[in-house]
Amino acid sequence: MGLLATLAVKQRRNEFAVLLAMGENKSKLVAQQVLEICVVAVLALTLSALFARALTRKAADTLLSS
Repeated sequence: MGLLATLAVKQRRNEFAVLLAMGENKSKLVAQQVLEICVVAVLALTLSALFARALTRKAADTLLSS
């Protein structure tokens, strides 16, 4: 997750520089980035919890049948 966050920051470096040059507060940018990471993490955990059982059962059935 840390690597993905670092990659996201590197890709948006110019955007952050422009916002800082326009007078945006640095702490607000950091808070926005943390919020975005948390939203993506919650979404990923929710989707994995919903689909993990069905996918593992299907994979196990496929492995056991062959």
